[in-house]
This record gives sequence, C-alpha cells and structure tokens, in this order.
Amino acid sequence: MKNNIKSFSIKGLLGELDIEIPFDENIKIFIGNNGLGKLMY
Repeated sequence: MKNNIKSFSIKGLLGELDIEIPFDENIKIFIGNNGLGKLMY
C-alpha cells in the first residue's frame, strides 16, 4: 500500500500567515540534518 502526501500546510506562520503547498504525484521530500547532501538541482 502506498501512502502519499497530497499537501503540506502551515497555519499561523509568523503568527499571521496560512500557507498550503499542494504536491503532485512526482514529488520527493528529503529530510535530514544540515550538511548531509540533500541539495538537488
């Protein structure tokens, strides 16, 4: 079974902004500490 993230949202960013970022099926998210080589071009 595939679990897909359909969007990412932040409510109350900086105390006032609501942000929503929709994702399509081809997105990849890399999570890790700084300096681990996550940068992609």
